[in-house]
Amino acid sequence: MKNNLNACRLILLILLCIGWAGATTLRAQDAREVPEHEIKARAEIQRLAGSSKVEDRSEAVARLIALYMDYRLLWTLMNDTDPGVRVMAIGSLTPLTCTTGIDQPLSAELAQKMATMLEKEVTPARISAAFASGHVKEYEAGLVLTSARTLNHLHRHYPLGRSPADYALWQDGVLKPLLLALHERRGETSDGVDSFVYGLVNAFSTPATLKEVLSVTMQRLDDPALPPQRLLRTVEVLWSHPLLGRGRPLHLLLLTQLAPRLAALKPRTLGPMKDGLEKEQAARLFNEIVEVMQTAREELAPAPQPARTAEK
Repeated sequence: MKNNLNACRLILLILLCIGWAGATTLRAQDAREVPEHEIKARAEIQRLAGSSKVEDRSEAVARLIALYMDYRLLWTLMNDTDPGVRVMAIGSLTPLTCTTGIDQPLSAELAQKMATMLEKEVTPARISAAFASGHVKEYEAGLVLTSARTLNHLHRHYPLGRSPADYALWQDGVLKPLLLALHERRGETSDGVDSFVYGLVNAFSTPATLKEVLSVTMQRLDDPALPPQRLLRTVEVLWSHPLLGRGRPLHLLLLTQLAPRLAALKPRTLGPMKDGLEKEQAARLFNEIVEVMQTAREELAPAPQPARTAEK
């Protein structure tokens, strides 16, 4: 494995992978005759994947995400000799791309092979080594985080032999230590590595663990060194969280944590921002939070007691 991988190139690959996966619209197709132009496109992907050039194999992953997903070919690229290609291939499995049914769906057998391989990348030893005190190792951290995120998708969408209780234990044993490691190294991580915080926060699905995660995330928000963009992104993720977000089951828990902090969070976020659309959208978000908090206070306020008639 190359140890001198350019950090910027690696993070760019990860971010591009996330962007492509998020922007691509894939749809399941019934059995059909493949048109000539698609046959040629698939042949080109095969050629790129078999190339000796790293940039060609990276392009093959990008085209698998954007055009159609060949899981058997992706499995080969997930085991590529180049670290950047490997991370990009592992990160290409999102909730969308790992469940598409175009031509050849991801089989349970191959999903299990992927999970077995990825479990080796998220051991406690690997997590500790990637986030050891001092300079965070970009490639090692990126590989651990990408592997954990992809594993989480596989666990949620495929029968990998884990019960709901086992899955909750897996989150506690892998995802929670990763989130804690990221928080402990705050200020030492690049934007690319730090961006995984938001996905990890969204991944937790058990109330008990989520309460602990929320407490740690609030400590992150309290850090005066947290840049305004990261602060805003953290608030946005929490506000739209599947369990904590507005109108969700644990929304009140989020409000109680944000309430004593909101007066400081708003100026810390908006103050350094330049005037423009982004600042206007951020201001609307904070105004919405204030309004929801006010409504919650009114709804939870004890009802006024009827006045007692004075005794004669």
